[in-house]
Amino acid sequence: MAVKKKSKISKDKEVNEVKNTKKEEVSEIFKIEKEGKEKIVEAKGKVDEKIENKGQRMEEKKQLIIILSICVIVIALVAGWWIYMGMQSTFTVNGIKYDIVKQGKITFYHTIIPIEKGSEKINYNVYLRTDPRELVKIPFNGNLRITEAVVLNMTDPVGLNCDGDGVIAVGNLRDQILVGMTGAKVYSADKEGCSPNGLYTFMNIEKGDKTEVNEIGKSCYQITVKDCEVLPATERVIIEIAETMKTK
Repeated sequence: MAVKKKSKISKDKEVNEVKNTKKEEVSEIFKIEKEGKEKIVEAKGKVDEKIENKGQRMEEKKQLIIILSICVIVIALVAGWWIYMGMQSTFTVNGIKYDIVKQGKITFYHTIIPIEKGSEKINYNVYLRTDPRELVKIPFNGNLRITEAVVLNMTDPVGLNCDGDGVIAVGNLRDQILVGMTGAKVYSADKEGCSPNGLYTFMNIEKGDKTEVNEIGKSCYQITVKDCEVLPATERVIIEIAETMKTK
């Protein structure tokens, strides 16, 4: 009869496994019932318990320390960056310098745009509620052109009131920018739409699935607002106007 011999590798493995285990006595007590009588029985035996390798434990501990250290460093870098950015009182976006102004609990982002009114050159102050660094992330698809007459419309003033943000947004865009900075005459007309020849600028604010600004005709713009982001949506138009006025 041929007898198969185990390889040296298998033997070594068995030896290692034996070395890494120890015998532990265990017992279990349970009741059995026989012929109407209860009897307590104790079963004893031995089981193999794996012995933790000291070297392996140290290696695992070392790896855990390295992983935790990397996590701490990453968190510290991110936190440090945000603290640094928050401490910056001035910054520049698309060539326009802004400074942070706090009035009570409200934070404003202020800039000065040099404009011409007739033969006079003046510095025009613009105040925003939303950080311009966030505003530029809102898509503005098209080219901006503001005519002397602007029709500004909001399709759902009640739905876009948004705890008063809608009133502030329209007021800032109309009075501070369109009238104050560009000198345009602004009208409200629910039934008006885009001018086919671009004789006047039309801006319509309405609800949508994504906050963005799209040019839908000649000097005609759809300002779409998602989740009451009416201030960021209109202020996206404001910084676009400011950049246009600055380059004149």
